[in-house]
Amino acid sequence: MEKRGKAENLTNAGKGRPLGSKNKFSSMKESVLKVYQDIGGDKAFAEWAKRRENQGRFYEIAAKMIPKEVEVAGKGGGPLEVNIISYKDAN
Repeated sequence: MEKRGKAENLTNAGKGRPLGSKNKFSSMKESVLKVYQDIGGDKAFAEWAKRRENQGRFYEIAAKMIPKEVEVAGKGGGPLEVNIISYKDAN
């Protein structure tokens, strides 16, 4: 019985996208942005979001656009220095 998924059976395994070929995600993003503009862009989106029945959905969309991780660095890109001062020390 042939085992599936073995590397020797996959002729293009690990090669990735050919140089110069267009990223499919970028193409999809461009298409969505074009349709967004075609249906009214920011003005139409704002009108949609203002309707009471869509406000919750708008905030769901907005929340998904907030980065899940934020990289923080100290001065000059070095480690972040944190000084913890207790209330007692502040007096």
